[in-house]
Amino acid sequence: MIGPKLRHIMQGGAATWDEDQLIPGLRDGRTVDVYWNYSFTPVLLEDGQVGGVLVVATETTARMVASRRQAALHQVNDALARLSPDKPDLFSAALQSLQAASRDVPCAAYLRWPHAADAPQVVDCVGIGEYQWPAGEPVLPTALAGQQALFDTLMQGRHVVLPGRLRLTTPEHPEPVTDLVLLPMRHAGEAGLQCMGFGLNPRVPLDQAYLQFLQQIADDVGAAIDRGESARARARAFEERDNLLRQAPVAIAILSGPEQTFTLVNPLYCRVTDRSPDQLIGKTYREAFPELADTPLPGILQQVYRTGERYASPESLIPLTIDGALSDRYFEFNLEPMRDLQQQVTGLMAVAIDVTHRVLARASLDRSHAERQQLLERAHDAARAKDEFLAMLGHELRNPLAPIVSALHVMERKGAGAERERAVIERQVKHMTRLVDDLLDVSRIARGRIRLEPTLARAAVLLQRAAEMVQPLVEQRGHRLDVSLPSSPVLWWGDSARLVQVITNLLTNAVRYTPPGGHIRLSGRREGQALVIEVADNGTGIAPELLPDVFDVFYQGQKQGIDRSQGGLGLGLALVKNLVVLHGGEVEAHSAGRDQGSRFVVRLPLREQPALAEGAWPQGEQAAAQSRRVLLVDDNRDAVDLLAESLALQGNELRVAYTPEQALSVAERFQPQVAVLDVGLPDMDGHELGRRLRARLGEGCVLIALSGYGQDSDRERAQVSGFAHYLVKPVEPAQLHALIAGIPVNGTAQRG
Repeated sequence: MIGPKLRHIMQGGAATWDEDQLIPGLRDGRTVDVYWNYSFTPVLLEDGQVGGVLVVATETTARMVASRRQAALHQVNDALARLSPDKPDLFSAALQSLQAASRDVPCAAYLRWPHAADAPQVVDCVGIGEYQWPAGEPVLPTALAGQQALFDTLMQGRHVVLPGRLRLTTPEHPEPVTDLVLLPMRHAGEAGLQCMGFGLNPRVPLDQAYLQFLQQIADDVGAAIDRGESARARARAFEERDNLLRQAPVAIAILSGPEQTFTLVNPLYCRVTDRSPDQLIGKTYREAFPELADTPLPGILQQVYRTGERYASPESLIPLTIDGALSDRYFEFNLEPMRDLQQQVTGLMAVAIDVTHRVLARASLDRSHAERQQLLERAHDAARAKDEFLAMLGHELRNPLAPIVSALHVMERKGAGAERERAVIERQVKHMTRLVDDLLDVSRIARGRIRLEPTLARAAVLLQRAAEMVQPLVEQRGHRLDVSLPSSPVLWWGDSARLVQVITNLLTNAVRYTPPGGHIRLSGRREGQALVIEVADNGTGIAPELLPDVFDVFYQGQKQGIDRSQGGLGLGLALVKNLVVLHGGEVEAHSAGRDQGSRFVVRLPLREQPALAEGAWPQGEQAAAQSRRVLLVDDNRDAVDLLAESLALQGNELRVAYTPEQALSVAERFQPQVAVLDVGLPDMDGHELGRRLRARLGEGCVLIALSGYGQDSDRERAQVSGFAHYLVKPVEPAQLHALIAGIPVNGTAQRG
């Protein structure tokens, strides 16, 4: 380089300046890299000709090498920082990052030497730049095993030079790389000795600066490997933790970042929240549970993330969407902050225990205790009511006995002509009979033994009958009784005597609790498919808080301060309600308060019945019923013959069959409009016979079942078999006649 520069200047060229030129030189018997700054300046003679050249040379080797090494360290660190901890070949990747230092590091190896007695293990080695690692002979032969002094030197943090260990060549340098230096890695985390071996550039002397440079690289690579190992260890720990959490017997979820994004959910968490993993993983808490947006829970999550303080919740109500509908669930849950190596909060671990069943069970137990307490209170009330009732019963039974005893005494003294006294006795005995009848009715209803005898009757007739029965009591109290009958005939199917009893009890109650000279109104009307009966008065009325109790057994007017002399056992209204309910109806009590009068409303369902023309047959009136063709089938000859005779007396045309086969034969000829079949027939039961008759006769024949069984399932089976009516034995002839009389004549059923 110098010769051409000199010739150029001598030929009249301008001065030149060259910086950091590599000019290998021979020093201490070896060729080394030397860097120079050169200036070439012409020296002019008096005639202006170039007479010579002034050459000024300044060595810059130290500065150049230091700058090169500093840049190399930066590039190596950048490359190491970009290494992913999960790379499977982390060591090789770390060594490859030394490309930037190839001028000073022709090759490198990563070694582990756990014990001095063992040979060091070459984990990985790499040639850098133009250099290639030699094949065949190992870098550190097993002869190094057992060299305790060498091992101890490295363990003490000092380097070891192994001259002549390598044979690396490159076209750039004819001198081979032969020397290897071992330096301990002070940041690598595993136990035992770990070190790096560096091939030395034969043109760069191994001075202190060179050693410091190589040691820095060893430390940086060791730190990178340590970071990678730590990251892998953390990843393994996280994976083990996640596997444990997935198998945990409680619901667990991990949420990351300030937005609380789900990164892990175990199967139990999915089950208790009714969400799949796909509906949770990658979603924020608000996205996964929009129904909880207005609850305190999102704020609690933010508080734990912000403060890093754990949160433990007692039983908390959490409204969750389960099976598409909002459902109240109860949870006990803990929120535990999760931290990184710098102890910064990175997320939360939520542990939830579904205690819904426990809370509901406890609530049910509390309700049971409350209900038990109520039952105990009711039992005490019932016992007290019983005692009051017994006292009232004694009073009520003694009241009529007193005039009876007095009347008998008068009759003994008067002898003949004691009509007035006999009337008193008769009236008081009837009163006692009514008391006893009420007691018996209450007992029968309580035991389910009361029996209704339904018939078809005019509502107006029943209203008038009840009004007539209480008229003497009305006159005795000086009341006015107004009766309003239905504007058009209303036929009702039910127990007429019991309905009269209901109306009479309501009227008697009104008479008793209305001061003398009062006004009582009885009315009946049809509303849709219901018979509505009202009894109203302007008497003492009922306090609002007592209205719910007026239909209780033993309820008495004296609870409102009514004089005990008014009489009554407190059974009348209870009988009213029970009899109305037995007919499928309802009764209500209304009052604006004390001294505001009261009004009782009874609603009874009306069965579908054909409209009756004027003069048609109602219950209690003499008129010929329209004749029906009736087929009776029963294997009990005596019973069916008597029943047939009774129905025939009512004007019906009868045929009797004792077997199913006989019934089918008779039906073909007779074409009945009504067939009454015993369900328990031999050979072919009534259900099968009914189906066959229906197939042959069509809808022109109404089927009525007679059975000794009265369960709902028996009635449902009969309905499926085609029976329109179901009667339980024993059947009163009048009941069956009334039912048949209410069946319309079907013109399509003609006699064959």
